Amino acid sequence: MGVLNAMCSRSPRLMEEVRLLHATLASLGVRVRASWLPSVANVAADRLSRDTDRTDWRLCPVVFSALDAAWGPCTVDRFASVDSSQLPRYNSRHLDPGCEGVNAWAHDWAGEGNFANPPFSQAALLLRKTVRDAANVVAMLPVWRAQSWWAGARARADAGVAAARWRDFVRANVVGCLGGDAAARVAADLHVSSLTSDTAAKYDQHWRQFFSFCAATGRTALPATPDTVAAYLASLYSRGSVRPSSLQSYLSPITTRHATAGYARPGTGTFLSSVGTGYTRCWLDRAGSLPPERAKFPAAADWSIAAAATKTTCPTTRTRLTTSTTAFLFFRRTAELLRLTVADVHVRADGAVEFQVVRYKNVERRRGAHRLTYTIPPAPVEPDLPLSLLRDRLSWLAAAGARPDQPLFGELGARRQPTRDEMAGCLADACASLGISAPVGAFFSPYSTRGGAATAAYAAGVPNGRIVALLWHSRRDTVTAHTHYIDALVDPCPAARRFFDRFLPRG
Repeated sequence: MGVLNAMCSRSPRLMEEVRLLHATLASLGVRVRASWLPSVANVAADRLSRDTDRTDWRLCPVVFSALDAAWGPCTVDRFASVDSSQLPRYNSRHLDPGCEGVNAWAHDWAGEGNFANPPFSQAALLLRKTVRDAANVVAMLPVWRAQSWWAGARARADAGVAAARWRDFVRANVVGCLGGDAAARVAADLHVSSLTSDTAAKYDQHWRQFFSFCAATGRTALPATPDTVAAYLASLYSRGSVRPSSLQSYLSPITTRHATAGYARPGTGTFLSSVGTGYTRCWLDRAGSLPPERAKFPAAADWSIAAAATKTTCPTTRTRLTTSTTAFLFFRRTAELLRLTVADVHVRADGAVEFQVVRYKNVERRRGAHRLTYTIPPAPVEPDLPLSLLRDRLSWLAAAGARPDQPLFGELGARRQPTRDEMAGCLADACASLGISAPVGAFFSPYSTRGGAATAAYAAGVPNGRIVALLWHSRRDTVTAHTHYIDALVDPCPAARRFFDRFLPRG
């Protein structure tokens, strides 16, 4: 108070601030006079001045550097301040100089290398945020086994460790086989990048199960013999929890581990093939029935969803229902549809919609791969509910000032795309509210719309070549389309024609 009134201080550092304040006041023609108020008369400001954040702790920089080297690179410190931040980019509890944003929970964590050293009371929130944003997080959490969040946090951490462990093994063997120079290390990095983190974690988990089985039964895991692998399959059968359809995920890590180490692959050959066939037959005899089939989603059901979307007054519900009808109309896989952004879709003057798919399944395995581009023409007869819903969505986003990288079906302002689980829940809710159910012995999933679209287009008379082009199979053959996507027994219906008459050849 005395410094403000005298505009003078003995502290050189404080005097710099006083001079800056004096110049600012002079330029504005303002005079300042400070006076004292007791705390009881200045409660709000006094509380803020005395509020110290006891959770604003800082990890030892040496330890952070080690974690960053092992699991990073980290790009954003999510729970920090100007005094405790480990990185140039950080989120803080209160606005302070240099922070990128306030309140870490309000930001999208997807696509970032997130470092989280949160208040430990918010560990459960951290886990939910990690799952919701599909984020990569290096987190500091206490070992609290009695807490409800501990099992989930440990499972996610174990998966990350397992993926890194598998990749380290593969990388070391490839580098050794190729001579150990810089080119060998780059080749090894490219090789381990062929697996996603989830697949690498699963490979490590199943390899360790095989290794434990061999250790317990006195067998050699590396190199293993076909007899050892057959005995391992017998142990899986005895457990009763491994379906025949999942068997390959247990054999692939064994095969890959041996091939990477330079050994013959013990999980292949006539003997193992017959053991696998017997596994399936015995499992079915014991189970008594085959698992349910994923059904093709009917065109009439999807048209009902489109009609419901036009009537709802809830913006969130309308967006989710529009997502379902767009997936049906576009023939796209769920992940491809959810990655669409505002910049990927364009409405032409004639009402047609152009869109591009910049990344799609197994693109890394296709030579000469390129973006997929499609044009969805307007229906020859109104009402064209599916395309109208999509155009309305685009118009609403444009009016709201959405950025080009805004996910087409995501929340406004968020970079995070909806998840497949959210899509599945949306489809299930829509079916329940409209009384739509799958046939006996079958179930619906978000992927059902792809087969349902191909089936409806075929029933509406769309030529096979056009259906294959819309599905965009790598082989571009009608056999695959009819084997996996088209149910030729489905009769034409008005809804199928409303959806896909637009693709019929015009004279």
